[in-house]
Amino acid sequence: MIKMELIAILYSKKNYDLGYRIHNICKEFNINLVTALDFVELAVKTIELKPQFILCDCETVEVNSLILNAFFERNEFKDKKLIFVGGNENHTKFLTNYVSNDFLLTNIANLKSSIVEMQSDINFDDIAKINSRENNHFDIEISKLLNELGFSLKYSGSAYLRYGLRNVLINNGVLYSLSSTEYPKIATMFKTTVANVERNIRNAIDNAWKIFGKTNWSKIFYSKLIDYGKKPTNREFMYMCAEILMPKLQQKMANY
Repeated sequence: MIKMELIAILYSKKNYDLGYRIHNICKEFNINLVTALDFVELAVKTIELKPQFILCDCETVEVNSLILNAFFERNEFKDKKLIFVGGNENHTKFLTNYVSNDFLLTNIANLKSSIVEMQSDINFDDIAKINSRENNHFDIEISKLLNELGFSLKYSGSAYLRYGLRNVLINNGVLYSLSSTEYPKIATMFKTTVANVERNIRNAIDNAWKIFGKTNWSKIFYSKLIDYGKKPTNREFMYMCAEILMPKLQQKMANY
């Protein structure tokens, strides 16, 4: 099966058992699952990640008309596949009053069949074309820059950096929290831990800095930090790379 890098966000308030079961189901379908603990976080992550699916845990989230109206009317949730999981009889009666082609009410036992049903409406060809075109532009420019900065492919942190920088560029150069947003995305992609991601990126930067950075990074980065001979942190390094890459990619995408 070709991995389409589909994304789902689970709106759930620390329901660890249900979250674990949904995570395993999503893994079977090659869907990356991210959790949001409140509605504001859900809205922000929906704008940022552009998921194909939003799952709402009706066991811990109070489903009311305010939330449902937001799901069906706010721009960030439009064209998303909504799946409401679990809940009690009152939830079921309330939700069945709403009719939408992009909305399903199910339980954990039937979640797999619900995802299959929702997937049938997703245009995978369009997703593949968009991902391929954008990722090709991003990967080429990111690889060029990292090679110029002296990064070695033998360090797994270099691969983590490439993927992390791609995510930052997809978000128009906005760098969110590394520990709670960027590192978990990378860890999900490479099937590792957040701690490993942070450590290996730091090691890759350390190695490139020792070999190449002290004498040459000041020629590439416009940074007082580098001019003073101070090695950047993971966040500082990713930010400086994004500053260089964004104008190049914006120009390329404009001419595409």
